[in-house]
Amino acid sequence: MAFDPYQFYEIGSKLLDDQNYDIPGGYRTSVSRLYYASFLFVRKFIEQAGISIAQDHLQHEEIIVLLTEKYSHLGNQLRKLRDYRNDADYLLFSNISKATVRNCLKMAEQILTSDIDFTQ
Repeated sequence: MAFDPYQFYEIGSKLLDDQNYDIPGGYRTSVSRLYYASFLFVRKFIEQAGISIAQDHLQHEEIIVLLTEKYSHLGNQLRKLRDYRNDADYLLFSNISKATVRNCLKMAEQILTSDIDFTQ
């Protein structure tokens, strides 16, 4: 059975509310999981539509571009999530706060609850 990327959303959401992870590392992990939940959710619909995409790190930008072309608001949300994820994972001096995680949670929810269709 295939992995359900919604589990990443659940982890990111639970970390936000867990007192044990009310620390910068918890916030950064939440941001990363929320991006990947959204990214993998969108990728699934692109692949189901038979659209060929890169099978390496370039697919991140390619998926954002495809989503933006069809659903500009959602594409912009996914790009922001990716930017936050890059900051959280690579920039040690970046301020990733609980408010940042809440913002990312809202963006991820918008993407994960949208009716995305790349077959048309």
